[in-house]
Order: sequence, then C-alpha cells, then structure tokens
Amino acid sequence: MNFDMKLHISIEDTGILRFNRFSCRRDKLPELASKWKYQVWREHGCREMLVEKILVNEDEDIKEEVKEYEEDMGRGHLPF
Repeated sequence: MNFDMKLHISIEDTGILRFNRFSCRRDKLPELASKWKYQVWREHGCREMLVEKILVNEDEDIKEEVKEYEEDMGRGHLPF
C-alpha cells in the first residue's frame, strides 16, 4: 500500500515541511517515519528539532506512534 507522509518540524524556530511516499504495510510506518525523521535531522546539522506532527495521507497524525516506536527500540534520545 502507498502512503503519502508529511513531516512538520521546527528547527531553531523555523518551520519546515518535508514530503515523502512510502510503499509498505501500515504497521511498518512508524519504523520508516523514524528513520526518515532521523535522516532529516542529520541533513539539518543535528540541530535542535521539534517534531510538530507526522501526517499520513493528509489526515492521520502518527507522531505518537513514532515516538513510542523509538522508545521501544531504545532510541528515546532522538529529537522529538
């Protein structure tokens, strides 16, 4: 299944919107979103980042699912 994802973040009080498309099962979205979020954080110099929301197909915010996934994987230190 295809999922369109929007990552709404703020880095040093600057709002940033990134887009991506994933083709996967629904249960894999938190893992893929986590990896993508980490990649975006590195692209912006590992500066302080606040994730405002992670929208899937314009209507479902999976921010909390991603945060829970990262905590379960021992990655609770990643920016959120």
